[in-house]
Amino acid sequence: MPFLGSAIAAGISYGAMRMLGNAHIDDCCQVLIQLQSSTTFEHETTARDI
Repeated sequence: MPFLGSAIAAGISYGAMRMLGNAHIDDCCQVLIQLQSSTTFEHETTARDI
């Protein structure tokens, strides 16, 4: 039975880390989208000028 407790703890840890990791990825994507939308026009005008 000592292995059962370890297995349950591992499952809980995996679930928690997966949730945190996915939340972090979502936050990073939102920052990237905001950066892209705020700088797209600048990059397009720079590309035309070259």
